Amino acid sequence: MLTIVGEAAPIILAVEPVKANSKWESDDATRTPKAEVVDRLLIEAQKHVDLHLVLADRGFDAHAVLDTIDQHGLEYLIPTRTYRADLEGVAKVEDHPTSDVAVEPDVELRVDGRCHEVNFLYVPSTSDEGEYAVFLSDRDDVAPADVRGLYDRYSRRWTIENEYKQSKQFLPTTASADYRVRAFTFVFSCLLYNVWRLADHLLRLEVNGPVRDRPVATAGETIELLACVLVPCG
Repeated sequence: MLTIVGEAAPIILAVEPVKANSKWESDDATRTPKAEVVDRLLIEAQKHVDLHLVLADRGFDAHAVLDTIDQHGLEYLIPTRTYRADLEGVAKVEDHPTSDVAVEPDVELRVDGRCHEVNFLYVPSTSDEGEYAVFLSDRDDVAPADVRGLYDRYSRRWTIENEYKQSKQFLPTTASADYRVRAFTFVFSCLLYNVWRLADHLLRLEVNGPVRDRPVATAGETIELLACVLVPCG
């Protein structure tokens, strides 16, 4: 799922089904590579909006994924996987007498003969005291003074976590094990979520309310209104 996160309401732009390996399947079972999913999501999203910065969670820290985003001509900001955190780099920042942020610039990332440069960004974690967060970015000329600003921009990605939980309120109940039915119900819930967000945004503009405040119309109220439209109330 790809969501646009800006000053206005978060909107789901694209959804792609993913086939992952299950524990009971053999190692050679069919699976959907993350880079392929990201490529399709970006192609679909770029049909509707101009993208500038891609924010993703650490599950997308993979060379093929980073290479795919870079091929689309986009900048990315993605935390490194916990198990591959650069402990040596963190130690250098911790030992610095004055600075608590740092940038290791121009690290080459090579995939299938292509190469682009990656910056490692080090910043104190806001969730774990005494720990550091390490991010990857292909942005040009990142200085230590830019690190906190980028980290603050990444914090907007948590809107997506809340969005995923909220979209489940619109998810129709089904007992079907057919992946096509389950995929349809999820996409339908995303559509209803977007209807709610757009309706709430228009309502804010009408009453001159702050754009990034809590929703004026709740998800539950929107569901009731949609139900009356789709199934006329007696």
